[in-house]
Amino acid sequence: MNKKPGRTRELLPIFDCSPVDGPVWFSDKSFYELRGKKRLRHSAIDIFGQRFQPCRFFLPTKVIHFWESKKGGWCLWGEIEIDDKRYCIYFAHLNNIPFTSFDLGVVLPSKMIFGYMGNSGNAKRTRCHCHIQMYHAFQPLKWNPKTKRIVGKGKAINYVDVLKAVLKKEGRQKEKMRCRKKHAECTWCNPNAFD
Repeated sequence: MNKKPGRTRELLPIFDCSPVDGPVWFSDKSFYELRGKKRLRHSAIDIFGQRFQPCRFFLPTKVIHFWESKKGGWCLWGEIEIDDKRYCIYFAHLNNIPFTSFDLGVVLPSKMIFGYMGNSGNAKRTRCHCHIQMYHAFQPLKWNPKTKRIVGKGKAINYVDVLKAVLKKEGRQKEKMRCRKKHAECTWCNPNAFD
């Protein structure tokens, strides 16, 4: 079992920021970590918690595809819109997905449960977490069954940075959100994190 990353933040649930119900922790630097034998950039944020913690859409999400892959385990590809910009979002390493809840191509509401935290796929030796990856969507997103890839996504971007920018634009960067650690140490809460 891996140790917790160096810089972690333990938070209470915030629906419009964190997709996970209940206390969680994450490293805001995990997007830039180099991992594996090839030392490739992680390009994602891992939100850690307990097995079976519900994971919810934090924005209305159009479901593009969901399946069980060798690498990502139980995973889901979706499309979201922020400030009139379209993004592709990927959730992976879930314990399971309630398949009967989804119709492909349909926009599902925020706060709806899309899965439960786990460590499926190539994350079986790690703590349970929800892996979140975000990309620019430069054309309509489609699943290619031959290549088993999403068509229409661009470069990976840090989803935490995107949410911070939205909150700053809405004037909510100084909003006091309850935090289990010192308010000044919380990446979500600390106003200085938005400068």
